[in-house]
Amino acid sequence: MYRQEKKYYRKAFLIALIMAVVLLLPFVIIDGGYFVYYGDYNAQQIPFYKLCINAVQSGNMGWSWQTDLGANFVGSYSFYTLGSPFFWFAALFPVSISQYLMAPLLALKIALCSLFAFIYIRRFVTNPDNALIGGILYAFSGFSLYNIFFNHFHEAIVFFPLLLIGLEEAVVNKRRGAFAVAVAINAFVNYFFFIGECIFLVIYFVVRLCMSKEFRISVADFFCLAGESILGVMLAGILFVPSIYQVLDVPRSTQILNGWNFLFYGNQSRYGLILEGMFFPPEIPARTNMFTEANAKWSSVALYLPLFSMAGVIAFVKGAKKHWARVLLPICLVMAFVPGLNSAFVLFNSNFYTRWFYMPELICCLATVYTLEHSEIDLKFGWKACCIVSGLMTVLALFFPMTRTTEFKNEDGVTEKVKDIVPRIMNEFNPAVLVNIVLCAAMLVVLGIVIHQRKKLSSVTFRERLLTVTIICSMMLGYYFVAYGRILGPYIGSYNKSVNAKIDIDDIEFYRIEAPDEMNNVNMLWNMSSLQSFTSIIPSSTFELYDLLDIERTVNSKPETTHYALRSLTRVKYLILPSDYLEVKREGVLEDLRTFSFLKSENGYDVYENEYVMPMGTAYDEYVLTDDVKKASQGELLMIGSVALTDEQAEKFSDLLTPVRTEDLREGSLTYERFKTEVAERNELSVIQFSVNNSGFTAMTNYDRERLVAFSVPYDSGWSATVSGEPVEIEKVNGGFMGIRVGAGVKEIEFTYKTPGLSLGIILTVAGAVILAVYLVVVYVFRRSRPNRYVHLYPQEQVHGVKAHSAYIEQLARQIYESPDKQGKKSETQTSLEWPDVEEQFMDRKKYDFSKRKPKKRTSHITEDDEAYRVLKELEEQKKDELK
Repeated sequence: MYRQEKKYYRKAFLIALIMAVVLLLPFVIIDGGYFVYYGDYNAQQIPFYKLCINAVQSGNMGWSWQTDLGANFVGSYSFYTLGSPFFWFAALFPVSISQYLMAPLLALKIALCSLFAFIYIRRFVTNPDNALIGGILYAFSGFSLYNIFFNHFHEAIVFFPLLLIGLEEAVVNKRRGAFAVAVAINAFVNYFFFIGECIFLVIYFVVRLCMSKEFRISVADFFCLAGESILGVMLAGILFVPSIYQVLDVPRSTQILNGWNFLFYGNQSRYGLILEGMFFPPEIPARTNMFTEANAKWSSVALYLPLFSMAGVIAFVKGAKKHWARVLLPICLVMAFVPGLNSAFVLFNSNFYTRWFYMPELICCLATVYTLEHSEIDLKFGWKACCIVSGLMTVLALFFPMTRTTEFKNEDGVTEKVKDIVPRIMNEFNPAVLVNIVLCAAMLVVLGIVIHQRKKLSSVTFRERLLTVTIICSMMLGYYFVAYGRILGPYIGSYNKSVNAKIDIDDIEFYRIEAPDEMNNVNMLWNMSSLQSFTSIIPSSTFELYDLLDIERTVNSKPETTHYALRSLTRVKYLILPSDYLEVKREGVLEDLRTFSFLKSENGYDVYENEYVMPMGTAYDEYVLTDDVKKASQGELLMIGSVALTDEQAEKFSDLLTPVRTEDLREGSLTYERFKTEVAERNELSVIQFSVNNSGFTAMTNYDRERLVAFSVPYDSGWSATVSGEPVEIEKVNGGFMGIRVGAGVKEIEFTYKTPGLSLGIILTVAGAVILAVYLVVVYVFRRSRPNRYVHLYPQEQVHGVKAHSAYIEQLARQIYESPDKQGKKSETQTSLEWPDVEEQFMDRKKYDFSKRKPKKRTSHITEDDEAYRVLKELEEQKKDELK
């Protein structure tokens, strides 16, 4: 039996893998060997892989100098790369080919999505061919394809089914240890998604417990399950604990919904957007064309299934009486429509995200194939409901009235505006909406044809044809997503140039660079440090710096070019622009960044050097209060000549510093000439030999008296410092940088960074591994416990009390896996008791009337000499007695 089952494992993996390769290969060829998409994929995934692989291979895994102004490497990249086994596989290869691995790894992720979804869905359907369709639907679901844009989301999509499989194995099959491993994998892969998965798992557990007879758990089993949950988190502690330390330090993650905003979306369009994501192919990230006012461009609102849409789900909810998923799916829908409950899956973030939809998406796949397997569930009803909802939304999207404003010049030459009411299709209508509608309609038409043919075909032929149609529709959806995304602007020529470019700057000192917005994170590709960075997770002190200077910082550091003093303060020494940038894009750049002058051209790029750049570490004679900095229009100009301190710090360092003169705080006094003079003063008081290393940075000083020295490195709790071997206290100065006291004379300064929470995480991982090993030894060696191997494939309630009898199991397995042709080739000299069609039995076993069963020519290959014959005969007699 398991040999046959493994064939389907291979099918689930290989079919999806081949589909993914066929989908991606044309674009890989076009891109010259690696896959380019658009937006965050280009700006983050490729640069992050290159940066992280380089860091791992060089051993620089403490402080990342190439991330923004500097960041905790583990805390920043555990969300993006470090928890991914696919990343660690890529890290085995040279960093120079990392960009070529992106497409193969994406194809592998999609294949594993299909495999793990198949294994989960297989537990709840009789025929593995149906589970195979469910796996493909999950791998090529709207959520999966949408999040090619957020490539690191796929890790959560891939491994989430293992979490449900582990729970099912623990409760139904009584298998010890599997749930702990599943928890560990998901907690390690991505802490952000794992917390949402825990919430979903609790809901799943309660619903299953209340509605499923086979899902029963004793008090002892419950405590074992709880213990395994804790063990799983402990096993993942090496990455999970530092991640939690970091996420609590980021301001974006701590804004929580409250009041009426917890119950209702202030933006009513979001209700429509959620429905659109269910019944229409989801729109490309950054493009909400049907509901333009939803303000949810990157929210992953996608629940669509290729071919089926919500038809199978609607039919399932209507017809699958007493099934646990019939309750779970409506609960998920309600949680999606209530903002506060929806935010529970994303750490109660106040931003609108539905990045947990892959969880109900898996249950939707299960519901769809369950509907296919049970002919008494009316799939046609679900199809009709989808047609009605999609048709209604289409009419509204195309024809709802909008106000159109038209400008024209009258006879006197005066411009006038005329407003009239017109259908939406006549007013600023995006053609992409029509493409979505056509795709939706085409899928529904194909599904209608499939449903119509179902009665005319045998069950085997129908499943084969349905699998083929599902593959074709999934590929259509995949090509739509990838092609549309690339049309939006991967900038293939320029992007390829930036990935492959080599910019050689002959400068042995530490420096930072800056590049245009279109070249986000290009410094990571070039192994340089940069002021401008596109990443969500950076030290809170960097956010504090931007807040002090009244510069907005969300997911990207991109201060306006008018902040030339900030570039000097943070040692942005070089500006790198495409050679045609100033003529084609923005002619006023160098007028704002007046401190930069042309240095050289290289490989299609112009390099400019900052003539007035400050050192990474310098001493000050004066201080300015942070309140005064905040009041200034460009507070960084004040921080050039004087260090910014709080009131408490000003008192603390009053023996070293004097307050800045009142007249120097006036707005008119902050001139460009004063800026240049103060930059020169800072360079005179610069530290000597500032250099970075894998553990932090070092510097030398030789001052005539004790001074406060500030470094343009973000403050973080993981930093410690010594001066000539003696520990010193680190102060947060200049809004978010670090400062220390340094005595007179030659002093050696050393800053060392240790990832907060890493030591505790390692201890928890080692302790968890030891405890789990002891637990398994006790369970399987001393107590000799054994899991129920077959109960998930042939539940006890479905075989009327036969507890996984081996002969009976083999009988059922033959009927499921062997084709009618193979059965007909068996020897006609053998006769057996016919067992009715397995699929019909599993649809509703209790309604089967054993009294009407008559012996016929063999179809199940069980003879009177077989043990299974006796079992079946006993079942028949037992049923007859019950009927009497």
